[in-house]
Amino acid sequence: MNSTVVAISILVAAGAIVGAYQLGQQGGREAASDEVQAEAPHAAQMPPVQSANPSNSTQVAAAHADMASGKPRFSHFRVGNRNVKSMYADGRYIWVGTSGG
Repeated sequence: MNSTVVAISILVAAGAIVGAYQLGQQGGREAASDEVQAEAPHAAQMPPVQSANPSNSTQVAAAHADMASGKPRFSHFRVGNRNVKSMYADGRYIWVGTSGG
């Protein structure tokens, strides 16, 4: 192959890469603007605000009776440099899933 064909091939490949990059950037901006519009609901679509119900507060207080006694059941643990990914309540136990397993 002569050097002219190699140079033209490199220019065509570089042009294709730049074109693909530009199309990707334009598509990303359009998708981001669609998401912003989709996330802002109108006031008519918002659910009505419910006032505080005093009967709910007694249920919450009964559920946390051990906290009222001054002896809450709490275990402090360290997960190191791991992120907590999920928590699963299994009866009286809580399982904590971290990024470390």
